[in-house]
Amino acid sequence: ISPNGQLVAAGSLDTVVRIWDIGIGISPNGQLVAAGSLNTVVCIWDIGTGSLIEHLWGHRDSIYS
Repeated sequence: ISPNGQLVAAGSLDTVVRIWDIGIGISPNGQLVAAGSLNTVVCIWDIGTGSLIEHLWGHRDSIYS
């Protein structure tokens, strides 16, 4: 994971390493992650527990980052 939390490098069995723009935000303390989705909702997750903390409603279109 890049220092800014926006890119992930992942290797696979086909011996290729790919860089992914994951379109999420990680809180400065590293405890929360925000992820947008095609259903127009941003979800806030607790990284340590995997629990959904909050839904953020109000976007009128899909969220890509």
